[in-house]
Amino acid sequence: MMPTAHLPGHWHRAIVATAVLVLVGACTSHDIPVAAPSAPAVTQPKPLAKVRPALPPRPINDDPSRLIGLDAAALVKLLGNPVRVRRDGTAEIQQFRVGDLCQIDAFLYRDTGVSRVTHYEIRHDLDRLDATAARQCLRTVIENGRITS
Repeated sequence: MMPTAHLPGHWHRAIVATAVLVLVGACTSHDIPVAAPSAPAVTQPKPLAKVRPALPPRPINDDPSRLIGLDAAALVKLLGNPVRVRRDGTAEIQQFRVGDLCQIDAFLYRDTGVSRVTHYEIRHDLDRLDATAARQCLRTVIENGRITS
């Protein structure tokens, strides 16, 4: 390429004009069409399932005499699974326990082909519990039986 000093005047002006136009064009902003941001997709919230309010727990009948007459299935339904079952002659003794707090021994004897509770003992170790403590023990065993059954 030839140095610009040797070019005729009109060529020199043409090159300078072209360079100026290129530089000016680079400095101007060009409107480039940009897609408008799309609105975020609106999703309908899922309808909430109807939730029934929790019912208060049924009151617990902690009267130990309610054990009398229960068969083995009803006893397990009420107190949960026994921690020990033993046989002594014609009796079946099912033992229910709340840790070291207390235990219930239910004595079942056969009556018309079905074993039923005919006697019970509620105690702590070897000591029988008074009526209030016996009710509390039964209540606790029933509550634990609801959890574990």
